[in-house]
Amino acid sequence: MLFLERSTTTLADCFIMLVQLAVKINKIPREAGIIDFKYHCIKVMNKRWESFDLDPYILAYWLHPNYRGK
Repeated sequence: MLFLERSTTTLADCFIMLVQLAVKINKIPREAGIIDFKYHCIKVMNKRWESFDLDPYILAYWLHPNYRGK
């Protein structure tokens, strides 16, 4: 995550990290001790995701030369 603290970090980089975080949260196993934690993380992530205006992030992602076509 230190990647996001660089002075060269772009909006596209932030968007990619948000998507990667969502994927990692979704991969948390459904074990008895951590199932509540997983669902809490999903709930918080969904709430935060709704607050974003995704258009600028998607545009930045689309225009970023490292992410084209992925």
